Amino acid sequence: MKTKTTIYPINIDDYSKGDYITQATCEEVIGKASSDLTKYQFGLMRLRNEVARLYELAGKPVVIKITNMGLSILTDTEAIKYLANANDKAVARIRRDSKRLMGNVDRTKLTETERNEHQATISLNAWRVFHLKKAANDAKQKQIGMDYQDKLEQKE
Repeated sequence: MKTKTTIYPINIDDYSKGDYITQATCEEVIGKASSDLTKYQFGLMRLRNEVARLYELAGKPVVIKITNMGLSILTDTEAIKYLANANDKAVARIRRDSKRLMGNVDRTKLTETERNEHQATISLNAWRVFHLKKAANDAKQKQIGMDYQDKLEQKE
């Protein structure tokens, strides 16, 4: 069975890492940005996901970023930095949401059992957020070490 490689007019065989799918090409698929910008932006996010899925199914995973109303297929070097930044934002969002959601409960109106259950949930979420942040920091430190090693090897 042949793997699908096209969302007309985008054929993934025509693009490789480092290429840019223009706004004009994206508009052929999802409609003009000028007619409804919000609809276009949501369509662009769906298109990014569909194109990434086509690459994945073809055995060529890529990272795609929305840039200037089009799609950038990132090189591996660009993807490392982009994904690290995206991960940091996700961890911060999880931490903020967890704090906000857990703080919306009036503990004075809970039974002893419910208060204990709520406290256990807060503790579990705090543990998860701590370990997500620690893993992100460890990955950054590892990348910094790898970058430093690369620079040393280039000097030799």
